Amino acid sequence: MRHPHERYILAEIALTVLAIICGLLAWITSFIFMLYLSIYCIAFSIICEGIIALSISEIQHALKHAAKAVILLIIATCLLFI
Repeated sequence: MRHPHERYILAEIALTVLAIICGLLAWITSFIFMLYLSIYCIAFSIICEGIIALSISEIQHALKHAAKAVILLIIATCLLFI
């Protein structure tokens, strides 16, 4: 039997691995777009973690994760256009 939140857990892991790969590529090649992609992947990974927390009725943790992700997305988007 599969875990009910398996999709979100796999998405969180995949986004974290993708963020690490993009961060390393940005560091090696100095390609700034990869850095922004890495930040967005981290934010979406945090959103997946918040969805998991929300589905198991941990409202405070879910709101904390949502606030972290929104702040990270806002900062990354502002830096993208500056």
